[in-house]
Amino acid sequence: MQGHSILFRLLVALSLTMVSAASFGQAFPNRPIKVIVPYAAGGGTDTVIRPVATAVAAHLGQPVVIENRPGGNTFIGMSACAKALADGYTLCVTNADVLAFGPYIFNRIPYNPQTDLTGITKIAHSPNGIFVSTQMPFKTIQDLIAYAQANPKKLNFATFGAGTVGHLYIEYFRRQMGAEMTHVPYRGAGPIIPALITNEVQVSYLSLAQALPHLKNGKIRILAVVDSERHAELPDVPTLAESKADAGIKAYFGLYAPTGTPTPVLQRLNAAFGAALNEQSVQASMSGLMFVVQPSSIDEINQAREQEFTRAGELTRAIGLKPVDIPE
Repeated sequence: MQGHSILFRLLVALSLTMVSAASFGQAFPNRPIKVIVPYAAGGGTDTVIRPVATAVAAHLGQPVVIENRPGGNTFIGMSACAKALADGYTLCVTNADVLAFGPYIFNRIPYNPQTDLTGITKIAHSPNGIFVSTQMPFKTIQDLIAYAQANPKKLNFATFGAGTVGHLYIEYFRRQMGAEMTHVPYRGAGPIIPALITNEVQVSYLSLAQALPHLKNGKIRILAVVDSERHAELPDVPTLAESKADAGIKAYFGLYAPTGTPTPVLQRLNAAFGAALNEQSVQASMSGLMFVVQPSSIDEINQAREQEFTRAGELTRAIGLKPVDIPE
């Protein structure tokens, strides 16, 4: 009888826990939600999340506030997210490479990207490109390679931080091509465009979404699309793979929460963001910016993270990059 009594109490406790978790999910949210963007305003991550946040707010019935916290190669903002209370009210959005490559690139990261954050959903994908200043004579990737080989370290290439996908792509590209260039990191992609226009830097890896307006008005030039195939709006621009220098990294923006956030809350957020991303107005806004919406299940984004972490290790070892201190 005592065994039956213990079993009964355990079943009651379990059922109460399940009811409590479900109720928590149904009650969520009852106040504004904050989404941390670890880059400066105006960059690709900032641009992609704002129209989605507006639509999500309508689905959740609460404001979704964007907070830009740039610096430290995203670790300032992402660490703040990882260490926040795991209640669903503090989220963060970043490009996937930050989580995949961080542990291989930097010493003493202030949080563990693999264990301190859980994925909620993928947000969007945008094709990227290799861009150059129009003050330089380059018209093709071959022009760029020839100049860099003849003038070692005379060219500056800009990225939105050491160890980001842009940095690794340029490093992989230049090493494959035997081209020496000098790395100049910036706090986010936003400041890179003016630097390219003024020829402060000569080369950069940017999303088409970030660069398209300046590409259309002739202030910067694209030499190659970093994607699996040529882009419909830029049919004459070759892919980097055609030059045998594509590192095979897939870039997308993902939404994350601190590990330990209750499953019902994660499911509520996944459903709300998925519904927002499927709205015609959001898709039209994304398309106009050359983003492709990419909602996913919670399992899909977290499985992808594991695969990306493995690929990041392979790539950094192939390039020979050694961990460095996080930039100020």
